[in-house]
Amino acid sequence: MKKRLDPEKDEEDLAEKQRAIIETAKQHPDWTYSEIAEEVDSSDSYVGKTHREYVEEVIIPESVDWNDIDEDLYEMIVAGLEAREDVVDVEHRYDLPLSQGNSKEVDVAVWTESTRGKVLTIIECKFHEDSIEQEVVSEVIRNVGN
Repeated sequence: MKKRLDPEKDEEDLAEKQRAIIETAKQHPDWTYSEIAEEVDSSDSYVGKTHREYVEEVIIPESVDWNDIDEDLYEMIVAGLEAREDVVDVEHRYDLPLSQGNSKEVDVAVWTESTRGKVLTIIECKFHEDSIEQEVVSEVIRNVGN
């Protein structure tokens, strides 16, 4: 995994301590917030807040040991694969608003642009060897209907 400044953020807007946190996170992507906090002389909570707001985690498929993939990483890889040129936005663990006013978390949501406007594609990842039960498929169909 690689870490970088979120491309939507402007480095010029960062405070000196935030820059140090981001640089340390980039140099040591496997470090915890506590380890980064100790390195840059900051609190764990400030490091966590800065990390959540400004750091983007990027998975490099060539560096992944495929035997160590878990459900979370699998969903992130699927989201990354869907980030093609025609894609407007991709979101991992998206809260899909339903017509009844509540929402349902879906694994990956992908928005593309077409001649008719934006198109939303919902992806539910299944990371197991067993076949998918009809119940699961029916639930996805109900959510799309909503």
